[in-house]
Amino acid sequence: MAVRSTYQVNYVENADMSSDVAGDSLNITYLEVISFQFVWTGTPTGVLDVELSNDGITWTPALIDTTALDPAGSAGSAIIEVETASKFYRAAYTATSGSGSLSVHYSAKSLG
Repeated sequence: MAVRSTYQVNYVENADMSSDVAGDSLNITYLEVISFQFVWTGTPTGVLDVELSNDGITWTPALIDTTALDPAGSAGSAIIEVETASKFYRAAYTATSGSGSLSVHYSAKSLG
């Protein structure tokens, strides 16, 4: 299977994890797979998520269990990959406690 398109972008840079973070809406209409790499420092505790939308306004979690990947009081990283037919995607972090800095990078591909 040939890869038609690949995009790798620095998406969120050094966001404050003492509050919720949501990246900008990404329209990947002609791409099939997207992955987000979350990299954080400090001692944050919270929930990582990828959110989907078909209208770019109403956002729904991708229903991926990220419990094992979520920040739990120490620095770390995680990659969440999603393969769906939604039009818009964004990375999100919901803060629970602690503080730190979050950077997110993404890669999207068309596999057809």
